[in-house]
Amino acid sequence: MLVPWFDVDGVLAEVNALSRQILDNRGLDGRHGLRSAEDVLVGAGFVDRDGAWVWTSDLPGVSKDDLKVTVENGVLTIAAKRALTVPEGRTARHGERLPFDVRRSLALPESVDVDGIAASLDDGVLTLRLPKKPRAQPRSIQVRVE
Repeated sequence: MLVPWFDVDGVLAEVNALSRQILDNRGLDGRHGLRSAEDVLVGAGFVDRDGAWVWTSDLPGVSKDDLKVTVENGVLTIAAKRALTVPEGRTARHGERLPFDVRRSLALPESVDVDGIAASLDDGVLTLRLPKKPRAQPRSIQVRVE
């Protein structure tokens, strides 16, 4: 027995629209509580720790081979991708782990020691350590008498 106020057509239209977005790889609009590819790296942030800026971000399902971190002309760039993995001989019908290809660039302040930047990927969490340059200490300049 159908409940008279239950809009079956509306629910099916919503499911159909969601399926099209997933299968067309267009991402999700946020109404469904899932994150789109554009939201990847958004939850990342910097923490000032032990003379360095430490940046972490969740990158579930990203392997080391699919992650690239570069620095050029004072700009740090992080590029990550996750492919849709379907077992051989199978066809994907539905999935909530969407593939993504994301790139984020950050201008680094002059205080970062670019040569000392280190990156690690552990259980899907990317951690970057950006050491700070030592602050210039005042020095005394001896005045000669001529």
